[in-house]
Amino acid sequence: MAIGTAVLAGALIVGDSIRGSLKRMTLERLGKIDYALVAPNFVREELAADLASHGEFKKDFSAAVPGILVPGSIENADTAAFARGVNIVGVNEKFWEFESTGLKPPELTGRTVALNEKLAHEIGVKQGDPILLRFDRPDPIPAEAVGGRRSERIETIRLEVGPFLPHGAFVRWRYDVKNPQIGYDEAAQDWRYNGDLVVKRWSKFHRADKPCKNANRRSRYTYSDEALDDLPFPISDIGGNRNRLCDYCFFGGPASTIAKL
Repeated sequence: MAIGTAVLAGALIVGDSIRGSLKRMTLERLGKIDYALVAPNFVREELAADLASHGEFKKDFSAAVPGILVPGSIENADTAAFARGVNIVGVNEKFWEFESTGLKPPELTGRTVALNEKLAHEIGVKQGDPILLRFDRPDPIPAEAVGGRRSERIETIRLEVGPFLPHGAFVRWRYDVKNPQIGYDEAAQDWRYNGDLVVKRWSKFHRADKPCKNANRRSRYTYSDEALDDLPFPISDIGGNRNRLCDYCFFGGPASTIAKL
């Protein structure tokens, strides 16, 4: 259940300006959500309405909506390609009222589900393909306890892939660099061109919400993109990883030491 500012890890709250800017980006992605009540078992859907109708609640908050967040796995029903450790989120249309960046909710009909493009690519599905979602059904008796029934706790739901969700907060791409190889030919007593050595490299990380011009001026040898919701290193190490961040997206230019977010 979400309630219409989040408590972030200490390293994100303190530190230099870039950490503060990343904190602000995180808060923007949370939208109008202030708190999330996460319980080990399901609660009544009506609890959100009961809470929102309380007089004290209305002094500090505007709304409360129910939702489901469970870990699970996903499988391509046609090829059996699968991915573990996915977050399965179930919300109604009222949840999107907490969105504050202009993102439009995906249009889902029937038994359709919205996937992010990275996950869809990982299991090889496109819109309209069938998938299988699996997750543990909550049970008051732990599966490892005497009397626990682990095999009967796995729930499987067959769904159809709907519209894809937007990219993550950060993006980078893989590209090839061709390095000419020059060698000295002893027989000919001359230098010769021996072809190109192809080196695979990653670009720097760019912001997806406000990309700089360089984000759209990619090498013609680019062959894959990667979108991420979080940077692949701790926020406390942001200073030591500046060489991995786009100077323009994060700092406004290579000479600047102040984040321009």
